[in-house]
Amino acid sequence: MGREVMECTKIQAEITLRPFELSEVDDFMDWARNNEVTKYCRWNTYTSKDEAVNFLKEVISLYPWYRAICVDNRSIGSIFVMPDMPYLDRIEGLVFAENKASQRVLEKAGFLREGLLRKYFFVKGKSRDIVVFSIVVSTCPIEMEN
Repeated sequence: MGREVMECTKIQAEITLRPFELSEVDDFMDWARNNEVTKYCRWNTYTSKDEAVNFLKEVISLYPWYRAICVDNRSIGSIFVMPDMPYLDRIEGLVFAENKASQRVLEKAGFLREGLLRKYFFVKGKSRDIVVFSIVVSTCPIEMEN
């Protein structure tokens, strides 16, 4: 019995973090209107473009550490990042305990699970448990630039 060999083409995408732009409200709406995505956000699902524009103008623009996660310069999500700190030795990821997919993403990126913070955040009317992950620069398997 013969065995078929398949070739796989590796697709590389550029992933960047940058401030949100009003011109990308349609990209923002692609994921911000999805209840499965926004159930882990502090803000509610957006159902209208006008609401999304107002959110980007009146909330997001006020917080310089709120960034768009972009793949090939297209917004696919959001993240909070603190200002550039050259003395930074530790990077943390805080994830809702029930958000197993985001926990797997952090683990694949080299973060280590540190523990559970019970009833740590109050979001959307209920107390939520948070799982803490971290990378400590001295033990980080990734090369980091100064």
